[in-house]
Amino acid sequence: MTCSRLSLLFVSATVLYLGLGMRPISSLARVGLCDSLHQPPQNKDAENAAGDEPKPLTAPLDIEVPTAPWAFKGNGKWHLVYELHIANIGQPKCTLTRIEVVTSSPARRMLAIFEGKDLNAMISHPDGDDRAPSTIPGAGVVIAYMWVTFERKEDVPATFLHQITLSLDGYSEGLTIKTPNVTVNRTPVPVIGPPLRGADWGAAHGPANDTHHRRGLLTLNGHAYIAERFAIDWLRLTTSGAIHTGDAGKNVSYPGYGAEALAVADGSITGKREGIAENNPGTTDGPRITLETICGNYVILQFGPHLYASYCHLQPGSIRVNPGDKVKRGQVLALVGNSGNSGAPHLHFQVCDDNSTLACEGVPYALRSFVQETRGFNSPDGKPHPDIVHTLELPTYEMLVRFVQ
Repeated sequence: MTCSRLSLLFVSATVLYLGLGMRPISSLARVGLCDSLHQPPQNKDAENAAGDEPKPLTAPLDIEVPTAPWAFKGNGKWHLVYELHIANIGQPKCTLTRIEVVTSSPARRMLAIFEGKDLNAMISHPDGDDRAPSTIPGAGVVIAYMWVTFERKEDVPATFLHQITLSLDGYSEGLTIKTPNVTVNRTPVPVIGPPLRGADWGAAHGPANDTHHRRGLLTLNGHAYIAERFAIDWLRLTTSGAIHTGDAGKNVSYPGYGAEALAVADGSITGKREGIAENNPGTTDGPRITLETICGNYVILQFGPHLYASYCHLQPGSIRVNPGDKVKRGQVLALVGNSGNSGAPHLHFQVCDDNSTLACEGVPYALRSFVQETRGFNSPDGKPHPDIVHTLELPTYEMLVRFVQ
């Protein structure tokens, strides 16, 4: 209820009480109720006669889940990835101490607990000041980047909620609040073919909770999006694990340069950008980065309702399709390049819910099949191990992949 609605209620209550010959409620309550809800009462009574601070009536937090999570499989497990936008709409400083994720059924099954260092690591301040991540100043906002993992698909709930424990400046005891239910999208994620061919493709900045893709919150036209929530920078490596051979300042020295970017499904071309010059690797001497050039030369492929695949940083002059074209899975769309916000040749690939590279929400997907390569340079013990075949999974952070057509 807003303060304006409260004022209207006070006026109505005043008329009612006067008509009954009673003392108007407004004379008792018109003392800044909207301000006092989140602050200890000023009058001292028996409740705090022993010297304890009076308990606040409520915690001043407004918590929203802007995009409902969509369950997906990655690295053999199931995951829910989403954000909590937490706004402190009061004056006292709040410090989050614990976030519990629990089922919303009467049994209240515990799904995950975040506190201490784990909690601090998943919270970010939009202003970039993360010296005290879990502390929210008055009129401040933080983003909690949630990543909840399950061993089995059967463990993924249909709905869940959060129990959040916090401390409020001026009151020594902790407060606990429960958020409204969150509904999980448990329908199968879209299944796609490979965006590239061959082996030795590294999933640079791939799905993980602390990459710049995962936390790429961007406001456009009055709305905050994370288009890159599940994006991958596909960077090809040499057989020894190097990212280039020869002159590091030349694009042709990178094994992924010029590789064919493929349509991941049957669909239609709905977006295209050309004419952006390439960068020299390791430099910033390319065109100035703007919202229009950040993706470089790109193609957008729509392959279902609210499903759009974006291919960014393509070679200028290499795009072989135009908006309105119908394409088939495996068809060559363009060549991998180094245009836009890119320091070395690679393919930035993502799937979103709208026809844009930025003004959309990133959604998970699954490759029909791919092989995870384990070589000496990416093995924990420095020795090669048998490859692992993944089916209907999303490649995750830093996997080395051989695509299966």
